[in-house]
Amino acid sequence: MRGITWVTTGCVGILAMGAVGATFAPSDGSASLDRSAAAVAADMKAGKTDSAARRLDAMLADDATGMMGRGERSLVSIPAWVASLPNEEAKTLAEAYRVAMEAAARGAMNKSRREDSMRWEALMEFAERYPFTVAGAEALSMAGDVAWMAGDLAGAAALYGESSTTGGRKNAATQAKLEAWNRAIAAGSPAGLLPAPQRGWNQAAEVFAPKYFPTRAGATIYISGRRDLAALSADGKVLWVATPKDFKEANPPAHPNSGGRGALHQPAVLCDVRGEPQVVVVRQQGADGGEACLRAYRASDGKPLWTTETDEFRDEAVLSSPAMSGQFIYALTLNRAEAEGTLAMEAIHIVTGHRLWRAPLGQLADAIMVRRRQMASPVDEFWDQSAPAVDGDLVIAAPNIGYVIAVDRFSGAVRWMTAYDAAIDGKVETWNRYRLSRGSDKAPADATQLKRWVNTPVVVGGRVVVARGDRG
Repeated sequence: MRGITWVTTGCVGILAMGAVGATFAPSDGSASLDRSAAAVAADMKAGKTDSAARRLDAMLADDATGMMGRGERSLVSIPAWVASLPNEEAKTLAEAYRVAMEAAARGAMNKSRREDSMRWEALMEFAERYPFTVAGAEALSMAGDVAWMAGDLAGAAALYGESSTTGGRKNAATQAKLEAWNRAIAAGSPAGLLPAPQRGWNQAAEVFAPKYFPTRAGATIYISGRRDLAALSADGKVLWVATPKDFKEANPPAHPNSGGRGALHQPAVLCDVRGEPQVVVVRQQGADGGEACLRAYRASDGKPLWTTETDEFRDEAVLSSPAMSGQFIYALTLNRAEAEGTLAMEAIHIVTGHRLWRAPLGQLADAIMVRRRQMASPVDEFWDQSAPAVDGDLVIAAPNIGYVIAVDRFSGAVRWMTAYDAAIDGKVETWNRYRLSRGSDKAPADATQLKRWVNTPVVVGGRVVVARGDRG
């Protein structure tokens, strides 16, 4: 899935720049990588495949996780750029790279084995450095073994699948694991959102109200709010309710009615191989009444396990509901202390609550300025989001800032980011400006323009479909 670059957006539009709204500045691409890519393309056109392969290796050696421009307002990683070439050209370049670099890649892997440095992080870095070699594919398969031993069946399946598509050889043990994963998929997902029609959400007065999405896991239903998490049986009996002990009820929410579509409360649940819930992770208000955090609870009785209200996550506001896959929790965050307001994707270990990686995506400086002034603003559209999407080895988000962004879910390397364009409805723009200047909570005349509650992307047939939520 590293090569997905086509983005289809439904009801889409770019966040307006100027007096109303925040300006998102994505991470810069590398001009040197752009020039090198042009030289690779020229070599391929001239039939100099060996020269093209060695130029490609120089790019990877210089910055294996670097980003380059693709079009006027899109950035892609080096492997994604190769995958975006015409099919036969991409195949020819990848094969030429394998022929030219396989021996070097194998030597580097053997050296790492002798030094006993093939940890998870080292395996992922090796696969990034030699992406089109059999040795690189074997590193992905070895990373899959690590994920499998950690109980991350989804992660292992994604890594095994990617290994096989990049030249890795399936052995009997790997094939047996994939078959076990396929049987688990065929048996049905043990957890998922419940259909919960909310007729009140269609009323203009409820546009800014919090939204609650119950989640089923096994025979238990979990419902979370800004401070509480409740577990119910299938017949509606309350099994337990968990509330942080140090929660200061006297403190009002940081933004109870955001300038967007209201806070989203959507628990993520980790189940064991029998489908029994083990851990529940929710996005809730900080105990001090500040911005949102993540909290994890034991699924059987609501015992608190961990929270991001620690020094490790100091000054980071959690913007989205959590997405869960295997041992990973993914969420969007914004650093409130940094003047530039860094928007990031973070991966957190579901058992320990410690950060696995943090991928900076760009800056939202205006957002920090508006929040510090406690102004009602359409900027709030990105403060309350649904969960990112996990698809294979990617975690994909449409953070309501005019871009769709894909990150490697194992290493945290940004794979691509693509801007979208559309005209902003005049009535919504007028309403946004009125709210900013007068503080009105009145919805536009046509409230249907604000009825996209969930901005989680969907991957269908290799395309990413987004119903964006920023501005109308």
